[in-house]
Amino acid sequence: MKHLIVYSGLKNEIRNERVAFVFDFDGTLAPIRRNPDAAHISKETARLLHKLSERSPVFVLSARKREYLEREIPQKKIKKIGEYGMAGRTLSATKLFNLLQKIVRNYKGAFIERKRFSLVVHYRKLNKSRQEKFVKKIFKICRSFKKLNLQKGKKVIEIFSGEVGDKGKIIKKISKQYFPICFGDDVSDEKMFKSNPGISIRVGYSPSSNADYFVSNLFEMKKALRAFLRALCERPS
Repeated sequence: MKHLIVYSGLKNEIRNERVAFVFDFDGTLAPIRRNPDAAHISKETARLLHKLSERSPVFVLSARKREYLEREIPQKKIKKIGEYGMAGRTLSATKLFNLLQKIVRNYKGAFIERKRFSLVVHYRKLNKSRQEKFVKKIFKICRSFKKLNLQKGKKVIEIFSGEVGDKGKIIKKISKQYFPICFGDDVSDEKMFKSNPGISIRVGYSPSSNADYFVSNLFEMKKALRAFLRALCERPS
């Protein structure tokens, strides 16, 4: 995995390609916050996304609800795909929610987010010394239910009914029309990287990642967006 900021062949890689940009949201476009509702995209990043969308298709693919993504990124040209695109897979989980809530009440700083297609257990605010035990209890409860799938991310546990939301499948669809340039930072983005025939970029270095390149942080992420924008502007018409 190469460091994208010091890689000079960007322009040549996309010179003759019909590119589309695909972004995760938390940790990629917006900083991860202890309170998820406090995660906001910066004005500069929003401006760069808008500029990119004037030259190429731009998708934001996230576990977030689509309504949240629409508020954060109101530009109509940018396509927002919330909850991993899991339309029609409603999770009816009142019993599960009540059992999980009994555990969460005893762990200050943890909370459950209810979505249409999943439950998300957040524990970023939980004392680090209690996190491992908490996660084991959540997994134990979930394993007592049939046909549940769990996905562990950065201080979150996502719980799905049936098939887990798969960014890789969405990338395969996008790649039928475009050369995808994907950005992500978490475990849920690895299937996207692995399935991507284009360029994959991870925010934060990881030796086990399926990404082709990495940027160290969100500051370098913005530098990468500017570099791609310049490369698009300099392409022959």
